[in-house]
Amino acid sequence: MKRLVLLLGLLLLLTGCDLRNRRASEDFIPTGNQAAAHTPVPAGTDAAPIGTVHTLPAQWDGAVKTVMTERGTFRGAEEIPYSYQIPFLDLPDAYAMGCNQEINARFEAAAHESLDRMEHGQPPIVQEVRFTADLRDTILSLRLHRLDADGTETWGFYCVDSKTGAKPTLSAFCQAAGVEEAELPQCLRDAATALTRDIAGDQYGEDDTEYTTALTLTLSGLAKPAELPMHLTEDGRLSVIVSVYHPGGGTTSEELILP
Repeated sequence: MKRLVLLLGLLLLLTGCDLRNRRASEDFIPTGNQAAAHTPVPAGTDAAPIGTVHTLPAQWDGAVKTVMTERGTFRGAEEIPYSYQIPFLDLPDAYAMGCNQEINARFEAAAHESLDRMEHGQPPIVQEVRFTADLRDTILSLRLHRLDADGTETWGFYCVDSKTGAKPTLSAFCQAAGVEEAELPQCLRDAATALTRDIAGDQYGEDDTEYTTALTLTLSGLAKPAELPMHLTEDGRLSVIVSVYHPGGGTTSEELILP
């Protein structure tokens, strides 16, 4: 009997840990570019304890839940308001599991560390973590924003199939954003060309070797649009992350938002 009780207890423990200890799939591509200005959330009063799971509105069919909700004010040498609301995807696919793993590493772990610091009289590292979620066609989008006490901002964007948690296909992204899939390659080339031209400024002409080489390298990276990181913006447009080569040397990751 004791062995049976122990076995049942272990099973319940493993079931409860499943949502928080998921391994990333091999094709999981993390994202984290800045996409919007920070809007502070005012400090509130006592919230539900850490670990309490809240189900968000029914239109997500329970696919998005919050695993951590904390807010208050740290009172030390100065008063520092803090607010943490952290989601996870309650979906079975390995891609959604990879999203949860990254959310835990980039947002939740730092929030827990901040709470531990405040318990010992030290100011928090993280002042705020907040998120938004929406559903467009078959694509469920999570957008997280972290504001540290030193002003550093971290963004994370996660899009999954709303029923399975799988990585959305290129066709699904295009349909949700209202972009013709056949026209996407040319749209990306046009946007990347305009951005390279802006970066070149007056220093390089369109016939200069530095400019033409940089543009050629940038466009070569757009050959397979389905392999590029992308997400949907809050207003439903398609955002694609590309590597842009600079005529003066170096590369940067840039966000191309298609109209």
